[in-house]
Amino acid sequence: MASYVRAQVGDLRELTRDLEAVQLGLGREVAAVQREGAGILAGRASRLSTIQPGRITGELAASIRPRGATVITTVPQGPVHNWGGTIAPRGTPFRIARSAFAEKAAAREMPRLERKLGQRIEALIARHL
Repeated sequence: MASYVRAQVGDLRELTRDLEAVQLGLGREVAAVQREGAGILAGRASRLSTIQPGRITGELAASIRPRGATVITTVPQGPVHNWGGTIAPRGTPFRIARSAFAEKAAAREMPRLERKLGQRIEALIARHL
């Protein structure tokens, strides 16, 4: 004669709802930190773009701003100042050294943004436990 051992798992509906809420909340928290982070990075990149000697016009710094979760600049000189290159605004070419203001801003601010995201995720999980 065969014998069976039966174990019953409790009602998991509440746990399932909480896990689904956390999953939905994670996307929202990540998006919110990305938007906040873009603002922080734009401010840092703007400050870094004006530090370069001989390049202080203010137009580049003023043009750097967040758009969604990214940082943009709308002036033509933005990319060449960030990545470097040769331009010839009056027919005489000259080289602009790479300043990497966007990358430097990201490198300086990423630890702060990662901490902020971690805190928000922890708070979200704590609300659902």
